[in-house]
Amino acid sequence: MKKKKDSQLSFSVIPDGEQGTVLSTTLDLSTLEAHLWEAANILRGPVDAADFKTYIFPLLFFKRISDVYEEQSQGKAALTELFNEVRTTNTSVMVERIVNDIDQIVRIVRFPGWQQTIAGDREVKQALRKTLLKYKLHQEQDLFDRAYEYIKQYY
Repeated sequence: MKKKKDSQLSFSVIPDGEQGTVLSTTLDLSTLEAHLWEAANILRGPVDAADFKTYIFPLLFFKRISDVYEEQSQGKAALTELFNEVRTTNTSVMVERIVNDIDQIVRIVRFPGWQQTIAGDREVKQALRKTLLKYKLHQEQDLFDRAYEYIKQYY
């Protein structure tokens, strides 16, 4: 069994208001952990450990909302990129509308784990076909296939 070696961290600090002054130091991981733990205790103040849930749960909730929003933004960005690649003079203005329509419809018909079910697969494909038909892009099989793959990946 190999013994785990303590990592060394080096950093430089420029004290506030002291231009040109640089302080350098090296910390091992256990010292850094001790400093962070002490800082957390100072921030916590007199709050009892059992009461942390009233602080932590809202933070976890907001973190989850942020993650979901970021995932959804990635899906729209991927679809926008796809439709920008295949746009023509007739569709250049409609790219944003097409992507918004697909995004909105997919959010309505999808459900958790839809990619692993036949019903979910069918519902999303039908919604995508209806949207492409609305913009007279329904005959572009390659476009449909690529858009569906993006939807599967990002939604």
